[in-house]
Amino acid sequence: MSISGLVTSTTQLEVSGCGWMTLDSLDTEQQILYATLRVPHKPDTSILPSAPPPGLRPQDHVWRVASVSLGIALVMLLVSTLCLYLKTSEGSNCENDWVPKVSCEDDLGNESSARLAALKKELCIGQQGAMCELCPPGWWLNSSRCYFFSGERRSWEASAKDCADRKSRLLVLEDEAEAVEVPRMGPRDEYFWIGYKYNMTQRTWTWLDNAGFSGYRIRMEKYTDGKQCASFKGKDAIYSYGCQHLLHWI
Repeated sequence: MSISGLVTSTTQLEVSGCGWMTLDSLDTEQQILYATLRVPHKPDTSILPSAPPPGLRPQDHVWRVASVSLGIALVMLLVSTLCLYLKTSEGSNCENDWVPKVSCEDDLGNESSARLAALKKELCIGQQGAMCELCPPGWWLNSSRCYFFSGERRSWEASAKDCADRKSRLLVLEDEAEAVEVPRMGPRDEYFWIGYKYNMTQRTWTWLDNAGFSGYRIRMEKYTDGKQCASFKGKDAIYSYGCQHLLHWI
């Protein structure tokens, strides 16, 4: 539509209804069509929801919160792990110590007690309420003492070490009765190392536990150089050897 032929007057233009209207006060030939203008209103931005800042989407906020929470959890985990490591490696004290304390000695003690109870039940038949004495396998029980007769030969020092490893010691005779009884338990016609040795400082024969206990006095031949360890076969059969000599032991 061309509007070049329209004559408009700002005082006569009015905005009302829709469509076109003709003014009766004008001549027919001079009629001027006035267009009722409908101007679209600009939307009120004050009531529209505000757009998020450029570059930040709604889901970005959720991820940011989740990242912070995860970071805090990781820090707590690292602190707990470090605390546990220091506790086990250096014995450090940590607050809020939630690690259960387990004693290996308690476990071993309980296991040994249970095993001992089972052995007593199996071996101490008919002795309920009475004293039940037990010795390790391969040992002889006599008068509340346990005796071990070795099956191999070693030097005196090696024999003494073997006894110590077994939480015991080389035989120390307490009296004459024991000196008579012991040979009856072991092999006959064999000499065994016992805990009797010549003390070079005191220049006398002594038992291993000489402190506070004199032991059974054995008649020994006069000390001969290089023969300072005693072997035993019976009450009247005690002979000295060089300590490097290989013998069985009790």
